Amino acid sequence: MSSNNRNNRRQARAPRGYVAALTPEGQVNKVITDIKNLKDGDDLRCWSASARKELSPFLTIPLQVGPDETSRVYMPKQALLAASPVVRNYFQQNPTLTTAKFTHKDIFTVAMKRIAKWLKAVCLEADFPELNMPEDLKEFMELRLTAHTLGMERYVEHFDYYYIDDIDCQRPSLAEIVIVVDYTRKDDDPILVALANRLGYLCKHHKIPKADEEDIVKLLVDPHYSRLLATAKGLAKKP
Repeated sequence: MSSNNRNNRRQARAPRGYVAALTPEGQVNKVITDIKNLKDGDDLRCWSASARKELSPFLTIPLQVGPDETSRVYMPKQALLAASPVVRNYFQQNPTLTTAKFTHKDIFTVAMKRIAKWLKAVCLEADFPELNMPEDLKEFMELRLTAHTLGMERYVEHFDYYYIDDIDCQRPSLAEIVIVVDYTRKDDDPILVALANRLGYLCKHHKIPKADEEDIVKLLVDPHYSRLLATAKGLAKKP
């Protein structure tokens, strides 16, 4: 590729317009102002397509979410500030930063990459897009937990609806029980409660083989699963 072509491609990707010309502090302040001025401005789902487009999806900020710089994820800055009260508060306190570390045990690199891609779509698509749900349960729960950690619960509400609807016709495996407990944090988490209710029903009415039922009960005796056991009616506390 010629140097001219490389330069042209870099220029095509470069953020342009009013927001890009602002200082980092000015970019933060603009999002804050927009949130205050728009009705339900703290909920991106309520923004018009034209307002979302003004969030300048190609203006990105690198966030380090892992132990080193290889875990940097380039996030659409304005859209992330609008979507995440946690990130927004951090940059309100540190408005001049052009990069930041968000290293937290409940923030996952792959999940952040998915959120970055979704935020770009939020800016560019006329109809507000839902955050896609991964098919793999572990990735599903990592993405959901990352969103919760960033204060973005409202944007993964459909994850809960899907899981709760789906679990009613499933027989959860031991691996699923482990994943759900590992990636939920509250005793009243809707997904944890739905799983507990399903397990309680299956065991109480003996809808699964006795050996499988005993394996589940043995697993739940571990203190790590006490939250789930306390919620699951119909499960004995000892095998």
